[in-house]
Amino acid sequence: MTRSAHPPASAGRGVYGDGAGKLRKAVDDLVSSLKLTEVWAYLGLEDVMSRYRQTLLGPLWNASFIVGQALALSVVFGAVFKAPISQTMPYILSGMLAWFLGPAAILDSSGLFLSVAGTIKTQSLPYLMQLFRVALRNLLIFLHNLVALVVIFPLFGQMPILHWTIVLAIPLLILACLPYMLLVGMLCARFRDVQMLLQNFSPVLFFLTPVFWNPAQAAGGGGGRSMLVVYNPLSYMVDFVRKPLLNQYASTADWVMLGCIFAVGVVLAAAAFVPFRSKIPHWV
Repeated sequence: MTRSAHPPASAGRGVYGDGAGKLRKAVDDLVSSLKLTEVWAYLGLEDVMSRYRQTLLGPLWNASFIVGQALALSVVFGAVFKAPISQTMPYILSGMLAWFLGPAAILDSSGLFLSVAGTIKTQSLPYLMQLFRVALRNLLIFLHNLVALVVIFPLFGQMPILHWTIVLAIPLLILACLPYMLLVGMLCARFRDVQMLLQNFSPVLFFLTPVFWNPAQAAGGGGGRSMLVVYNPLSYMVDFVRKPLLNQYASTADWVMLGCIFAVGVVLAAAAFVPFRSKIPHWV
């Protein structure tokens, strides 16, 4: 009895059905996470509250750290670029607030799944719920860090007047960060060396991004420094929020680049989450 050279028709449908099933489970995970908004919102708020529980200053500790770091950088780099501190301090402080809301949130999401490994292994909860929980936590920290901006800006001769586009800039930046946070969380759960890589080299990205140095002031360095701005997606993410904080309108390039960053992130995150979603409990 000879075996047919062609595979049965059901084989192709089996592969397709498996892919369709994984896609359906990924979509169900997203829908279920959105339905559990009250749960991850409570957990995100509890994460922030537990961080400052039984402390004297509470959230002001984090704000004071950002102010102190911004002041130190303003003194040093103000002297390097021969710029008055009244000019460098608002620029650096607003840049640091934008950095911690966007790029730093991506780099710090290495423990997105590892930090809740026990919950993932013992409870049947959607995985994207943890992503939304961390994003909300970062938003709450950013909002109470705005107190530093409101208090410090007048001391350096600048009124804390925000451009109205900040209402759009904050949620859009968080939205653009979500797929990369998911991607980083999955990579670090699968490959633990990636977590160590991010933890050790994230300061390098901070220095390469114009958070505390102004590209206009550093223009004398030639094309190398301009490339750090043009080809660095983190710089567009920082400027997208920093400019409204300085009562400026984000440029068209910032809006277009943020949209492109989000689109690329969705494709990459979907390519990782859809086929490997079921592997997450085994990785952690």
